[in-house]
Parts: sequence; structure tokens; C-alpha cells
Amino acid sequence: MLTLLLLLFDFCSCFRILDMEDMDFVLRPSEDFCRGAEAVIVVHSAPNHRELRQTIRETWGGVDGYKTVFVLGLTGLDVEKEFHQWGDLVQGNVVDAYRNMTYKHLLGYM
Repeated sequence: MLTLLLLLFDFCSCFRILDMEDMDFVLRPSEDFCRGAEAVIVVHSAPNHRELRQTIRETWGGVDGYKTVFVLGLTGLDVEKEFHQWGDLVQGNVVDAYRNMTYKHLLGYM
């Protein structure tokens, strides 16, 4: 599974998911982020839930051998500072809304 995730990083950043063309990453971890991890935990999050993400990082999300990524959609909030500090955010160019939950989830595997 981890090998598959790393191979997917080699594709271009613009892709098609289901019926949405031109999906693209706004933010995504470096290729080395998941290297050496036993498992990758994908957590759906809203951009304004910064404190909840921090709590997860400090508790079960920070367990040795596992990597946690938080999948976000677009809103008016700026999450780049958090991304540069932690490097564990995946943000796609899809509106952060409940109706787009499937798209957000699939972004976590790219």
C-alpha cells in the first residue's frame, strides 16, 4: 500500500476523479513524508479545525511508525502557515463541503 502511495506521487498533480475534471492539489506533503511509515492515517478535516488537528498530532496521530495526513478542501482560510510547519496537510481544489467528502477522501490516497 505504501509503495502504491509513493508511486502515485510521481504522476502529474492535475488529474481526474470521477466526474470532476482538472482536480489539482493546492497543498500536499513531500514525496518523503510517508517513507518508512508502517501505515498512513487519512483524517478528514475542515480548514477551520486547526486546534482539533493539533490535538490529533499531539495524541494518537503522533504514534511512532505511523503518519497522519489531514485532507482539506478550499475555503477562505489560509492554512499555508500550518502546512509549512507540519507538512501533513493535503488540500485539493474542491470546495470544502459535505457533498465533496468523496473527492476529499480520494485526495488522501494521491
